[in-house]
Amino acid sequence: MLDSVAAETGIPAEEVAAHITVSNPTDTLLVVVRATSSSPEQAQDLAEAATAALAERTSSVGFTMDSANGFLSLSEVDPSPVAQLVSPSKSRSGAIGLIAGAWSGLLAALRLEEVRRTTNETAAEQAGHE
Repeated sequence: MLDSVAAETGIPAEEVAAHITVSNPTDTLLVVVRATSSSPEQAQDLAEAATAALAERTSSVGFTMDSANGFLSLSEVDPSPVAQLVSPSKSRSGAIGLIAGAWSGLLAALRLEEVRRTTNETAAEQAGHE
């Protein structure tokens, strides 16, 4: 794969590996290709070449599942929605935390009010019996 990317981009194969990472986020079927470079254009070229080389390589990989044979295939997806699948949304986590905190605070305030009311009623009853 590195040789294919090197041929496509003109970057020496020994340098390509330092610029590309390929990962499979836990509990997903995604293969994430990331490329870094001194220029956005070169990073884009590296990522595209790596994705094409990976797709070509996996198209020849076969598998058998439940007595059925098949071949792997990769397709490109828009990276913006994929980022939402790969990692938890900070805004969603913040909203959940805000809602959970508000409910916890409300429940604590109601419980404190109930304890205060019970304490006042008990004190009033004891004062009335004396």
